[in-house]
This record gives sequence, structure tokens and C-alpha cells, in this order.
Amino acid sequence: MNKKLVLVALLFSFVVSCLYLLLIENKAMVNLHLETEGRTIFKIYWKKEGGNWTERRVASIVIDPRQEHYSFRLTNIGKIAALRVDTSERPATVTIKSLTIQQNGFEPIVLDSPEALSRLEIIEGIESAEVSERGLTVVPATIDPQLLFTLPSLSKTPVLLGQALRIGCIVLVVFLLCWTLHGVVREYHFISYCSLVVFVLILVMASLSQYNQHPDEPFHVHAGVYFQDHIFPPQIGDPSILHSYSGYGVSRLHSGEIAYFFAGKFAKMLQPFELPSYLALRYFNVALFFTLFVMTLNSYHFRLLMVPVLLSPQIWYIFSYVNSEAFALFIILVVAYQLVRPDSHFNRLVAADTFNRPSALSLAGLGMLFGLLLLLKINFYFYLLFVGFYILWRFGCGTLPCNRFSFTRLAAIALIGLALFGTVRGIDSSINDFRKSEKLLEVREQLANEIYNPSTPLEKKHIYLHMRDRGVTLERFLRIERWGEKTFRTAFGVYGYTSISASFNYYDYVRYTGMLLLVSVLAVVMVRGGWPGISLLAVTLASATALIAVSIYHAWTMDFQAQGRYLLPIVGMGAVFYAHMHRYLARPYFLLLWCGMFSLALYNFLFVGLRGVEKLNFIIV
Repeated sequence: MNKKLVLVALLFSFVVSCLYLLLIENKAMVNLHLETEGRTIFKIYWKKEGGNWTERRVASIVIDPRQEHYSFRLTNIGKIAALRVDTSERPATVTIKSLTIQQNGFEPIVLDSPEALSRLEIIEGIESAEVSERGLTVVPATIDPQLLFTLPSLSKTPVLLGQALRIGCIVLVVFLLCWTLHGVVREYHFISYCSLVVFVLILVMASLSQYNQHPDEPFHVHAGVYFQDHIFPPQIGDPSILHSYSGYGVSRLHSGEIAYFFAGKFAKMLQPFELPSYLALRYFNVALFFTLFVMTLNSYHFRLLMVPVLLSPQIWYIFSYVNSEAFALFIILVVAYQLVRPDSHFNRLVAADTFNRPSALSLAGLGMLFGLLLLLKINFYFYLLFVGFYILWRFGCGTLPCNRFSFTRLAAIALIGLALFGTVRGIDSSINDFRKSEKLLEVREQLANEIYNPSTPLEKKHIYLHMRDRGVTLERFLRIERWGEKTFRTAFGVYGYTSISASFNYYDYVRYTGMLLLVSVLAVVMVRGGWPGISLLAVTLASATALIAVSIYHAWTMDFQAQGRYLLPIVGMGAVFYAHMHRYLARPYFLLLWCGMFSLALYNFLFVGLRGVEKLNFIIV
């Protein structure tokens, strides 16, 4: 028997058992049945005898008129004396039909009758709290309605035998997973199976979700539809495209991103099927992910690159509706493949001593690929920064020859890419009389809503615009406005116009599992990676940190939109990093954590995204 494998399994069994006791066994589960007239946040605070209410001791969940039943974790009810129930965070009438608190070792607390619900006492912020057969209806007077529930004496129940059985099952499952993962990790074929599952989920989301249920989809669709029948972008302010301008007074047709051109041509090919335009354009992104799946079937190195892609449902989500980020992520993964595969066109071209016709074709193809990289959304330029550092790292490690041949070919790739970029940008500029920036500003002033218009005085603009100029310090922006928390959540499973999200507990589980995964990667690379591993880690972290820093600065000084997809280039950076470091990380403990993240992502996409988004109605005659 592999002693090292047994030790790893024992260690993880201990860790998972402790987490189970801490996060599941010793935390009460709240089952809530209510109705609300508006989407808001329902909170339950807790305190000990003589203690105070504090934001450190609160459980929250988003409630919505479309849903009545909720479940979330609270705390260990054996250590608290009272609960404070805040029914809403904004004016919204809420009717609590039943509230049940259950925890192993205690008799459940059930409030499901008028007599039981009347034990919830008004503290403040409530206009009326009426108990009827329907439940307790709370009409708030302020944005902070508060009810008090004093816990009764709790009757204990025996739990030792049940706990021992559950921990025994945990140990058994962990041992089985370690043993199984130890055998399947070598060629990473499980990545292909996982990718196929994700592809099916993406296809279902793209096919069944209604139009305009996803971020800014109509404006992406307008851009794609235009390029079905056009090659060159339109003039700024052209009357025929005014419908493509958003409330900001901007159109995706002027973004300079090449994604809409390819999406439009793909949709043109699907015209014989008479699909709605938005659906044909969605299938372009679905086809991109299908291509990624097929590449995992044929390449071990591409399976390595897909490891970070499968960690977050937000990454999958962008392939299910019309946007430009899916194409951008596809391109940076193709670039990553050329960088990490030893016998790729890139590596053979740069390392070869001779130059022939196949080399010329490779040079042209790589140059075009570099040009496409330049024609992506501007935040993906940080991936270019990473690629530059990465090539220097390869020179330093000796895995790329540092001679005039390699430098000449790298320069040729860059020149071809810049030529493509310059041609596209030049045509766009000439169409707009080489006054594109001026015309964009003029159109914004004409078409933008008042709260987004550049000419509107600062005090009348949207509250999330130019926050630094409003006197919001960076500390307040990060701590009070919670840029980090909002960006984190929108990077790990928020759907629609950020209106469909999971419970707060879900994001905590993702946070804990992700932190364990990150710490394990950092520790292993620092200990076992040597100079090459540590230096590549530094390159990756530096590039990712630069992107995060600029994102924070832009949100603080320009426009604060909590969008985790702005950090998508980090996925490409992480893919390259993992492809080089996988021999150190292909261990059961890493794969267990990866499986935990993947399982959480599956849950979120299925039971939050697909469940929550508005879907098409099919009538069977």
C-alpha cells in the first residue's frame, strides 16, 4: 500500500471532518417560507446573553417575489440567547409564513402558526406587524425593520452515534476519492468528461433562456446582427444603428472588438435554419466552447489548460449568451496552447535553425493570432503583458533559444499582428474621418441618459460614476462599497443583470475551498518548484495583480460595475502556469480541492443559474 497516499487521505479526512463539524454539524439550518413584494435581503443577527448586535454575527439571503422557500446556515444555537430578524433591506412588505431552525443535538424551533409567529417582537423600523392565518406580515417604516426573537430553553437530543457514523462515511469517501484520483490524474482524461458536462449545461442555458435575460445582451446582439451583412464597421451616429446605443450613449459596434465580426458571420451561416438572431449569435459562443471540448479530446496539454476554466460557473456562463468575452477567452486559450505545447507551431518556429515554407505558414498564422489578441477587449491586454513576461521567463529558463533567429521570428510575428491590428483600426478611423474620439464624445452627449451623460454635473450623475471625485476614499471604496466582495461573487456565479445569485453561504464555501486550493498551490510551488516555478509564479501573480489594481482604479475613478468577468484574463494566465507546474500539483489533495470547486460550480450553474433565469415557454398542442 502507498504509505504517502494513506497519509494524504488521513490528513484530508481530518480536515474535511473538522470542516464538517464546524460548518455543518455545529451550525443551525434555517428553513424559511415567506412572500415578498420586492427583491431584497433578509437577515438574521444573533447575540449571546448581554451581547450586542454586530455585522460579524449575521446570516443573510436574497429574497425574491418569484421564490418562497429558502434555506441557509446560521450559527451554533446552543451558544446564543436571542435573534434579530431584519425582514428587508429596502422598503418591501414581507409575509413570514414559517421559520424553522434545526441543528443536530437540539429539538427544532418551529414558528409556523399565528401563536408561534407572535413571539417575534417589534424592535424598531416597522410600521405594522400583523399576524394572521397567512403568517406574519411586516410592513417596514424604514430600510431597517427589526424583529426580536428570544430563544427558549433548548432540549438536547443524542448526537454522538450519528456524528460518528457521518465522520466514518467522510473518511471512507475521502479514501476512495484519493485512491481513484491517484489513478486517473496521469493523462487528465477526466477533464474531457467534465468539459462535456459543462458544454451540455451551456447549450441548455443558451437554448432555453429568454432573450435579454443576460448582461447587456441586446446591445451585443445588435452588433452581431450588423456584421451578418457588413464587413466594415458603421459611422458613429449613423441613423440606421441608433438602436444599438446603450444608456451610456455607446455602441458595441464602435468598440473595435473583432468578436462581433466573427459572431455575425457565424450567424449568417445559420440563416437557413431560421433561428432568432439572438439564438444564432448565442450558438457562436456555444460552438467556441464545443471547440475547446474537442481540443481536450486530442491534446493532453490542452486538458491541462482547461483545469482553471472548469473552476467557476461564471466562466461557463459567458459562453451561453451573446457577448465578446467568450471569444476573447477562446483566443487566449489558443494562444496559451501555442505557448505551452512543446511541439506547437510557435515553439517549433522560434526554436528552428532553418526557415522553409511550413515555417512561413506558421509565421503567418501566428501573426494573425497575435493580431486577434490585439483586437480583443482592452482588459485582455494584460494577458499580452503576461505573454511578454512569460517569453522572457522561457529565455531565462533556457527552454527557448536566445539567439538572433528566435528574436527575428518573434519580431516577425509581432509585425504581422500589428499590421492586422493597424489595418482594422485604420479602416475604422477612416470611416469616421479620423475623428473617432471626438465623434464618440459628441454621440454620447446626444444619446446618453442624463445620469450617464458626460455633460451632466457630477452631483446628478449615477452614484457609482466618478466616486473618487465625489470624495469617496479608496479605503471606503474597498471596505464599505465592498468592491472585492462584489467582484468575487460575480466571478463565481451571478446571473442575469446581477439579479440571480446564490445564498451567502455558497460564496463562503467557494471562498474557503478556493483559498485552500490557492494556498496549496503557492506552498507546493514555493517548496518544490525551484527557481523556475517561483519565478513563473511571480510573473503570473504580478500580471494578475496589475489587472486587479487597474480594475480597482477604473471602478473607483470612472465607473463602478461589479463584474467578475473583467478579470477573465487571469484564467489564461493561470492556465499557462498550471500547464508548467502540474507535475508538482498532480496530487490527491489538490485534486480533491479541485473537485470541490467543480462540484460547487455545477451546483451553482444548475440550481442558481438555470433555475433562476427566465426560460422559454413551450406549449404542446
